[in-house]
Amino acid sequence: MGIPLSTLRDSFELSLRAENKAPRTVEVYILAVNQLAATLPKGTDSNAEKVSREDIRRWLESMRERGASDATISVRYRALRQFWKWAIREGEIDVDPMLDMTAPKVTVKPVPVVSDEAITALLKACQGKDYGDVRDTAAIRLLLDTGIRRAELVGLTMPDVDLKDRTVTVLGKGRRLRTVRFGHKTAQALDRYLRARSRRPAGQRTDAFWLSARDDRPWRADGVRIMLRRRSDQAGLDANVRPHMFRHTFASDYLGSGGNESDLMRIAGWRSRQMVDRYGAAVADERARDARDRLQLKGDRL
Repeated sequence: MGIPLSTLRDSFELSLRAENKAPRTVEVYILAVNQLAATLPKGTDSNAEKVSREDIRRWLESMRERGASDATISVRYRALRQFWKWAIREGEIDVDPMLDMTAPKVTVKPVPVVSDEAITALLKACQGKDYGDVRDTAAIRLLLDTGIRRAELVGLTMPDVDLKDRTVTVLGKGRRLRTVRFGHKTAQALDRYLRARSRRPAGQRTDAFWLSARDDRPWRADGVRIMLRRRSDQAGLDANVRPHMFRHTFASDYLGSGGNESDLMRIAGWRSRQMVDRYGAAVADERARDARDRLQLKGDRL
C-alpha cells in the first residue's frame, strides 16, 4: 500500500524546515499540496502514487475558475513541482506526475510604482514631531531608498542599521544576508527616529529597531501595511500605497537612472534575471525610447 499524500506533506514540511527555508516559503509550498489534496477524487489521498497528471490539471483549472491570477497559479504550480521532486528524491514515489508538464503561462504586466506626487503627499502626511510621524517618515524613506521587503524592514534590529556607513543589513529570502546602502535624507530621517525611539519606555529594553507607537512592542508586518493605508488616506490618494510598491519603485528608479542590472540584483537579493525584467517593466519602454535617441539612427543622420 502506498504512502498517504497527507503523510508525505508533513514529511515534506519537516524537510523544508530542516533546510532552513523561510517561513513564507514553507507556507506557500504546503498550501499548494493542501489545495491539490482538496480537489482529488475520494480515496486518492490514501496513496500518493495514485495522483495523476489529470488530477493536477484539474487542480490548476479549479484555481482559474475561482478567479486566481496567472501569477498565483504559476506560484502554486512551481511549489507543487518541488513537492514531487522531493518525493522522488526520498524514494516515496516512482513516477513524478508533473514530469514534462508545461508550466502555466504568465502574462507579465508592468508592476505599479509609486508616483513622485504620491510619495510627496505621503511624506507630507507624516509631517510632525511626535513619535508616530517620525517613525513613519523614516520607514517610508527607507523602503523607497533601498527597495527592501516589508519582512526585511520589520526584521531589522538595532545592530543592523549603521548610520555612519549609511547601510542596513537585512535577512532576505532563503535566509541570505545582504547589506544595502541608503541616502543622506534617509540617514537624517533614521537619526531623528532613533532619537525619538530612545525616549520610548521600551527603547532600552529591546533590540527590535521599529517599535509600535501604541504599545512599544516590535513593529509587525501588518503594522506597516496599516500605517501605509492610514497615511494614504491622510494624503488623499485615490488608492492605498502598499509596502511592496516601494520595491517596484526602487527597481524602476534604479534602472531608469542608469543603474546596472547586475548591481540591482545584488541590492534586491534576486538570483534570477527574470525578477529584474518584471520589476523594471514599468520603465522599460521609456528606457528603450531614450536608448533609441542616444543611438543616432539613420533617420537623424541622413
